[in-house]
Amino acid sequence: MVDRASAGAVGEPFTLWVETGKIREYARAIYSGHPDHFGDNPVSPPHFLATRAHWETDRSDVFRLMDMDPSRGLHAGQVFEFFGPPPAAGTRLRAQSRIDSIYDKRSARSGLMTFVDVVTEFRNQRNEIAARMNTLSVEVEAVSAPEPTNISAPAPATEPPYLEKGPAALEIGPITRTDLVRFAGASGDFNPVHHDEPYARAAGYGSTLAMGMFQAGIGATWATDWLGPRNVRRAEVRFMGRMFPGDRVVAQGGIIRRFEQDGARMLEVQALCSNQRGEVTIRNTLTFVDPGA
Repeated sequence: MVDRASAGAVGEPFTLWVETGKIREYARAIYSGHPDHFGDNPVSPPHFLATRAHWETDRSDVFRLMDMDPSRGLHAGQVFEFFGPPPAAGTRLRAQSRIDSIYDKRSARSGLMTFVDVVTEFRNQRNEIAARMNTLSVEVEAVSAPEPTNISAPAPATEPPYLEKGPAALEIGPITRTDLVRFAGASGDFNPVHHDEPYARAAGYGSTLAMGMFQAGIGATWATDWLGPRNVRRAEVRFMGRMFPGDRVVAQGGIIRRFEQDGARMLEVQALCSNQRGEVTIRNTLTFVDPGA
């Protein structure tokens, strides 16, 4: 059960090195082959800073303080903000996390849900804020139905009236357990519900389930293949459903807003991830500097 006394806790600062090999490992795990991730001076993918678990120490990791039950704990959402291009290889970031808030909601499906919002700030060598990340986790009172087909059954989402439809959908799958193990190693997400079948079944799931950030990463790959990884300035992930080994990830979307910010022309893009039944499980909203400006 989440320890509410942990609200406001601050972890010790830690150093995160943005490494060429780690960028490539993460890019491969989300099925990106973009040259900006594999060429000279590679830039990190939009969700790369979620790999902080690889660099945190015990005293830096505030997640251990919240005492969330991993069998009932899930990733609920993620936001990344960049104050310039995403960090490139060779960048050294000084980071620090805090438990920003803890609050409850009730759901007819999952009962009491306790949400924990963790904020991590990343500063560059000049002590300027280079990026900020919000990680929203939830501990549910009860896991849903035991069968994968019932758990992964969100209602189809209505697409917004896109100002411009994006390129053809990116389809990946069927998802394998190797995909999940590869992403666990790249990201540092080792919650056993994603790779340990007996553990996942004992927790009430019919199978191991795919990480939400793995699916979100495929949505980001679709968007950055179109508009360029170096142009990303914000990436928000909303988790709407679950996927399991054997499901297919279909990423597609388009431009939902054009605007100006600090004299630059910007594009806001929605990248939806759905399964083979057309049920939307991830809504990515990414902001790009307009590459055509």
